[in-house]
Amino acid sequence: MALMSRLAVLATAAVTAAVPVLAGLAPAAASPGPAGSGTAAWPQFHYNAAHTGYNPLETTLGPANAPGLHELWLASDASAGTGPGAVSIANGRAFLGGFSPPKLWVWNASTGAVLWKKLTDDLNESTPAVGDGRVFIESNGGILYAFGAASGHKLWTQSIGGAVTSPALVNGVVYAAGYFTMDAFDAASGSLLWSAPLPGLVRSNPAVAAGRVFVATEAAKRNLVALDAATGTALWSRTVGGVQLASPVVSGGTVYQCSAGELSAFGARSGTPRWSEPSNCSLDATPAVANGVAYVSATGQPFAAYSASTGALLWTGGTADSTFAAAPAVANGVVYAAAGSGTIAAYDVSTHALLWTSPDLGLGESAPAVVNGILYAADGGGLYAFGP
Repeated sequence: MALMSRLAVLATAAVTAAVPVLAGLAPAAASPGPAGSGTAAWPQFHYNAAHTGYNPLETTLGPANAPGLHELWLASDASAGTGPGAVSIANGRAFLGGFSPPKLWVWNASTGAVLWKKLTDDLNESTPAVGDGRVFIESNGGILYAFGAASGHKLWTQSIGGAVTSPALVNGVVYAAGYFTMDAFDAASGSLLWSAPLPGLVRSNPAVAAGRVFVATEAAKRNLVALDAATGTALWSRTVGGVQLASPVVSGGTVYQCSAGELSAFGARSGTPRWSEPSNCSLDATPAVANGVAYVSATGQPFAAYSASTGALLWTGGTADSTFAAAPAVANGVVYAAAGSGTIAAYDVSTHALLWTSPDLGLGESAPAVVNGILYAADGGGLYAFGP
């Protein structure tokens, strides 16, 4: 549908009723927990549907051995170009969308061996979401795909309009944002449960927690929106700045949102403003939140850590500007953040010491993942795995 036609429809559309209404949707778990075969998972964008970027289950890779990180393997099959979408890890597999040709790639997470790959209709800036034996990914052409996670068999597709976002998966429901709508689908059948219009263009990933969906849009005002996760009913909206590329993060009943030069916090249930402080946030910087600290790696700014309760600056990581604004990852006392010149830096969260910096591999645009003792990071050359 042409953009102007789509806007005309949305201008008069009411929120579609849930079919069926989901009773008592439980909050998104703080951690996805074990993912089969005795391994933990990093199964969707920024670890979980709340986008905290914090893996509390990691016990192997930490401050003691992070300085010894080195490349374990490179899955260079996608060297034609991976996009800014991040890798997801589940059930011993690594899932990553590619650009040219547009594919969903799946590798053995321990060895980097290709397990399967599937073509999609358009480029993939989406981070896959994996759960219940399925993997979901959005194409830039606005198609939401569901594949069998083990076989790669295509299960279903749904049109969501244009999209450059990543789906969130919670309790058997897939939440996917089109350019001007927020949609919820039954993960097993692909049936549309509800569709809600949004006040502006969406180019950030929706977060789901505590029975709510949080979406940052590019509307001039009231552009952080909270919807009921079961029905799509609008609950509240707040203004957090203009263009929004950063995704909301939900932790401890608070929603954190970066906008250009400002980090803001709101009550997740009511939308009550809690604080808003000047920060090194750029418009595309999604923070990570762990143990009372919000970490931000922002384009053109040094890495920084802020108090999650007050917004006060706690410490900064070096003086070099970040080349990219990839969301940081936190696990077992270490935060991994995009550093200058296409590298990833690891800092001790207690001492703030720089523990390790990756080789200059062009990394940084795609958010890293840390799970089962391995740091995963992607760039145009493919998927890298680093271990101690």
